[in-house]
Amino acid sequence: MQTKTKTKTSWKPTLGSFSKAVEGSVALNFAESGGPNCSTKCEALRKGVCYAVHTEKVKPSIQVSGQRKREAGFAALCQAYKDQIQKRVAKGEKIPWIRFSTFGSVPNRKLTPTELEAFADMVESFPAGVPVHFPVETREKAERFRAIAVAFNLPLVVRESCQSDARMKSSENTGPSSRIVFNGATKRERLDNAIALAKELPDARVCPAIASTILRRPKPIKCGQCTLCAQACIKTILYPQH
Repeated sequence: MQTKTKTKTSWKPTLGSFSKAVEGSVALNFAESGGPNCSTKCEALRKGVCYAVHTEKVKPSIQVSGQRKREAGFAALCQAYKDQIQKRVAKGEKIPWIRFSTFGSVPNRKLTPTELEAFADMVESFPAGVPVHFPVETREKAERFRAIAVAFNLPLVVRESCQSDARMKSSENTGPSSRIVFNGATKRERLDNAIALAKELPDARVCPAIASTILRRPKPIKCGQCTLCAQACIKTILYPQH
């Protein structure tokens, strides 16, 4: 009697999804959280409170997937994501929201010419008018990807996650930004402090999705219902640590 041998299927990167977003939303992840793509300047990482790192410890398969994506290479990932987005659009599937880096981050270095072209091609494949949340964790990374967006005429709002209150309030911080509010012993205290801080800053908002979750609303607001992160006119988004 012949026995069947199991064949291993080759791993392929796929578009991600996340429960905080409206149905059909897409997550573009490029690496594991806390890995080489993440800057050591990240305050949440240094404090040991990064929600993404914590989630990957609880669900190791996410960490393994992120590591595989990083090892596949940034250009190859961008090409794969572009192809998958184009297939969805060709099928008539609606993509209401696109979020970069629900886990990990984009490369923490200058991109090669091949990577630049692949990144631009991927962004150009996004359906017209779809809001995009593109957070990065350092000033240097924000400036780098803003320059790429200008050079390739890409409709991207690159939002810098400020790693200190001083950076958030600095006159040199002229682009769209965000700040995690760590001050407070409880989630509710941190939310209250974020609300108070938003009143002190120009064009600042507290993330409605996090706020509605902390307040235990029956129907929490989802990313895609709220698109503040994708709007260049909103100077600062405040995220209570959660």
